[in-house]
Amino acid sequence: DDLKAVIGSITVFARTAPKHKMAIIQAFQSNGSIVAMTGDGVNDAPALKIADIGISMGKSGSDVSREAADIILVNDEFVTILDAVKEDILMDGPPAQSLGVEPVDESVMRQPPRKKNAPILTPALIMRVLTCSAIIVAGTLFTYITEMRDGIVTARDTTMKSIFKLGIFSNPMFNLAVAFSLLGQLLVIYLPFFQAVFQTEPLGLDDIFGLLVITSSVFWIDEFRKHYHNQKPEEEYGTVMAMEM
Repeated sequence: DDLKAVIGSITVFARTAPKHKMAIIQAFQSNGSIVAMTGDGVNDAPALKIADIGISMGKSGSDVSREAADIILVNDEFVTILDAVKEDILMDGPPAQSLGVEPVDESVMRQPPRKKNAPILTPALIMRVLTCSAIIVAGTLFTYITEMRDGIVTARDTTMKSIFKLGIFSNPMFNLAVAFSLLGQLLVIYLPFFQAVFQTEPLGLDDIFGLLVITSSVFWIDEFRKHYHNQKPEEEYGTVMAMEM
């Protein structure tokens, strides 16, 4: 209890034994702090294990310390920890990628950490999300209703017929757009030059397969919808005519 009361005002602990390191970590944790512990020796393993984030050295660290740690610094450079803290967002798409590699404001690292039990969704954040969402929904619905009045949009083949009936290559412009988009994504992920620019890592086959399954789910669901509605063409056209009237 005495250590817990004064732990926040102490800066340096010297000549600490393994039991002392564990007591220090537990004192910080009892005050609601998130504790990261670095170590490379066998005697550091117990403290690395109970810390919220155990960090071991990859080159000089013992096998026991690396096994107990959550993170291994393969280059043994402590500055890598700061870089890892800053790198907290991954996004896709060229505009989003440009935001992802935007330099981090140095003042962020000087701000105090959040409390361990602090909610992720604060009232201010919820209000901001609801406000922005309402504006986006209102604008989207306005555009949708305005453009649907002439009936031209609903007459497009791809909105009414299955892509397998139309032919995958029936729209050359669409095929080119998809091809260039995929090519750009592959270059950003696998070409070393773009990896350095956009700070990306190559994906394995398992990752790519999982992404294809998830991202194509909307396509398959919509194709099923088209197939279902095309079984009753009279009702489908009657619905469109009623909307136009």
